[in-house]
Amino acid sequence: MTGKTHLSCGIFIGSSLSIYYGEDIFTSFTIVSLCGVASLVPDICHFKSNLGKKIFPISFIIRLIFGHRTFTHSLLFLFL
Repeated sequence: MTGKTHLSCGIFIGSSLSIYYGEDIFTSFTIVSLCGVASLVPDICHFKSNLGKKIFPISFIIRLIFGHRTFTHSLLFLFL
């Protein structure tokens, strides 16, 4: 998946949650924003990703330690 597809899935899930729970516009905006940003975090280990480019030194270190699509794509990382 690319950054665009990660972001679109996050926005979709955030919008769906907001509609399901009937949140007001300000809470909905917060939920959608947080889901969008959170959907980009699993690719932090790839220093050419959208988020990896912005924090290159950190993403490079994470990739050296964990590799790509390992720990950052796990359920444990999701809960942390």
